[in-house]
Amino acid sequence: MADKQHDTKELMEFPGFIKRLEDGESFGGDAMEKWYDHWNQIYDKEHALMEYCGPAVVSTKMAQVCPDGSLPVLDCACGTGLIGEAMKSLGFTDITGVDFSQTSVDIASKKGCYKEVIRAECGEKSLPFEDNSFDSVVAISCLGHCHVQPVAIRDWVRVVKPGGVIVFTVRPFYFRDEHEYGKRFNAQIEDLVESGQLRQESKDHISEWWKGTDAYLFVFRVHGRC
Repeated sequence: MADKQHDTKELMEFPGFIKRLEDGESFGGDAMEKWYDHWNQIYDKEHALMEYCGPAVVSTKMAQVCPDGSLPVLDCACGTGLIGEAMKSLGFTDITGVDFSQTSVDIASKKGCYKEVIRAECGEKSLPFEDNSFDSVVAISCLGHCHVQPVAIRDWVRVVKPGGVIVFTVRPFYFRDEHEYGKRFNAQIEDLVESGQLRQESKDHISEWWKGTDAYLFVFRVHGRC
């Protein structure tokens, strides 16, 4: 018990980091990458201690909306590969991961759940994939003002085949209009829906995303591009 208490104290960096983000603190790309280089040393263990349910919940949703696990999936901002592992356990066999952090790419690549993991940024720059490359995109716990920007959703539409799905999670304060990020998120979604490129299929509230924290899980169907 003493060892677990020591581990918990040692690994509780994430809540403090999230609080800083919620308070509006900004981190540049280099600073964020350095943070992840440090955080990735304890990332999986810390999330286990936080009772993080994201990979289990999202992989289950993916299996429901993408029942053919042999079809290509892009895991955007894959991190250390937690969602990839969960999806593999449910029969997904063609997962490509992408993340801006080289240490994340290195860790995820060793887990044996990805066909390929590459280093690339998601958001302002287009992803290094051809149009219609995937049948689905999954993006878990990455949308946020210091992480992946809402414009990334438009690029996800580009790389997903018409009829495919985009599955992602967002913390509640990131899609409220009083939050600057929320304004841009809502504007992006509204434009894509009104132009006929996306249709929302579901929005599920996850009350315990990790200890004391909630999130929303969205599923959108891609119809085409203008």
